[in-house]
Amino acid sequence: MRTLCRNISGLALLCFLAQSPTSALANKIDSLLLELEKVVEDTTRIKLLDDLSYELLYQNPDTAILISKESLILSEKIG
Repeated sequence: MRTLCRNISGLALLCFLAQSPTSALANKIDSLLLELEKVVEDTTRIKLLDDLSYELLYQNPDTAILISKESLILSEKIG
């Protein structure tokens, strides 16, 4: 019985630890998206797009590529 309680406690701890980085990443992505809504077309927007594409690189690479292309187009437009 004692071993079972330890195993359940360990499993609960692992589940908690596994979710923490994911929620932190989601919070960072959400904050970057909120900042993008406020910023007009300038170098700050390019930097935010680059940061967002980096955060999405392993989680959603297709979206990261599209955001990187948008950043490239904007940087070429600005010069």
